[in-house]
Amino acid sequence: MRPAPLVPIAAGVLTAALVLVMTTPNGPALEPDSMSYLGAAQSLVRDGTLRVPCVWWNDADSTAPLTTFPPGYPVTLAGPIAAGLSPVHAARGIQAIAAGVAFGTFVALLLEVAGPWAAGLGGVLLLAMPAAVEIHLWIMSEPMFLAMMALTLAALLRRPDRPLLAGVLAFLANLVRFAGVFLVGAVMLWAIALPAGSWRVRTRRGALAALPGATLQAWWVVRGVAPHLKTYAGQGATLREGWSTVQDWLVPSVPGGPWRVALTLVVILGLAALTCRAVRSAEPGVRRLLAAVGLLSSCYVGVVIFARLHVGAEIPFDSRILGPLFMLLALGIATVVVTQAGTWPPAAKGVLGLVVVAWLVGAGRWDAGEIGTTREYGLGYESPDWQTSDVANWLRGDGTGRIAYSNDPAGVWHVTHRPVRIIPHRIDPDTLREFSARFFAVPSVLLGFDSPFAPVASPDTLARLLGLREVARFEHGAAWIKP
Repeated sequence: MRPAPLVPIAAGVLTAALVLVMTTPNGPALEPDSMSYLGAAQSLVRDGTLRVPCVWWNDADSTAPLTTFPPGYPVTLAGPIAAGLSPVHAARGIQAIAAGVAFGTFVALLLEVAGPWAAGLGGVLLLAMPAAVEIHLWIMSEPMFLAMMALTLAALLRRPDRPLLAGVLAFLANLVRFAGVFLVGAVMLWAIALPAGSWRVRTRRGALAALPGATLQAWWVVRGVAPHLKTYAGQGATLREGWSTVQDWLVPSVPGGPWRVALTLVVILGLAALTCRAVRSAEPGVRRLLAAVGLLSSCYVGVVIFARLHVGAEIPFDSRILGPLFMLLALGIATVVVTQAGTWPPAAKGVLGLVVVAWLVGAGRWDAGEIGTTREYGLGYESPDWQTSDVANWLRGDGTGRIAYSNDPAGVWHVTHRPVRIIPHRIDPDTLREFSARFFAVPSVLLGFDSPFAPVASPDTLARLLGLREVARFEHGAAWIKP
């Protein structure tokens, strides 16, 4: 018998309320990707098209089609924006609802499979996880993606006889993030691996589960949205970053050094031992949950590694990228710890309790600092050093109506909400001549910041070669116009 839904509903409502509190009044935070999501949503409401307010310096139009990100999140944002909410408030509401759905679903699954203690421990591990907190402080697609991932996992466990349901949910997750393709592969493999039926039945079941996502991938290939694959170097630095991110998750707030590495390895080995024991001795429901978590985690790691190798060298293994993996693993951790610790002696349970408390203290310290900063000042482009800087004030005043060229279009858009052009990649005589003609033909402004959007020419050098006059400067950049 499935437990009463009151506990999961309460967990979801509490989580949604916490997200609203975390991002009020100064938040959610703004970052470069936020420009594409919010800009495309506003474009859909205004013109019926998904276009981003950022183009290269020599493009004919002032906006470009949304191709870097899938359309799911901007389309969802467009609904509350069309209803009259500001873009930031629309994002805040959607992220709160998505967080409630994700965390409520995770708690429900743990409650059904491993009981109230696992649900309680899993809920605490998820809510306090620094990666989860960070993901929900920024305007980005991860919260909605996590909700779809949670619902897909629930469909695999609750409705194994309905592969199309899991396939549709994986399809929707893939519409929110390109990385959602891992769910498409996972639901297909899960449907094939189910013991019921002959291999012909299993193959048909797997094809049915993969059909929605495979159709989407084919459409993206036809539309040219799928990336052109090549091999990127520098994997060593990315793997080192990933290892550091894992340490931040497992031993938060512990200073770097040999002790931090040793503690991380001890935690990993201990959890691995508990998992092996649970796989051998646990009840069938627990083993199914662990199998689903293992399958989804493996597929996600494979997609992330493939993307880093063949899609983009700039893909980091930070808490944003690895957050979905950590949340899946947290479900497994809560399950194996509770189901395997039941027979331990009191002393061992006491040590386990101390470990959990120590983790919560370390995670809580990070969470409190980040949430406090967000609530008081805002993060990223939402912070006062951007929104009330001399450059921002100049752009909203004397700079109104000028065509903006910059190496950080998001920084300009988030303070002006006007389309921005990216400066050239390099400065050769022909490029300089064409750029100069465009820049001086109409009132324009060159804006250089310390966080470039892509490898482009130096704004300072470009300003010097064009003989421009500096009109405003702040900690992160400066503005130049025609003398």
